[in-house]
Amino acid sequence: MIGVCLPGLFFLPIASGTWIFGLLLTRGAVRLGHASYSIYLLRGLTLSLIFAPSFPGKYAILSPLHF
Repeated sequence: MIGVCLPGLFFLPIASGTWIFGLLLTRGAVRLGHASYSIYLLRGLTLSLIFAPSFPGKYAILSPLHF
């Protein structure tokens, strides 16, 4: 239970729009946010290609090593 509550207490203010004394407004934090969101969006495309019934999907399903 504590493993859920502690990260939640950190995430709740950030999700509410708190900037943590300007720390989240720095150039590096903004770039990191953009990069991580881009990777998050590419994940769906990658999983779709792997599990598609085409060649990459069939090859990935053959064994865990191919996946």
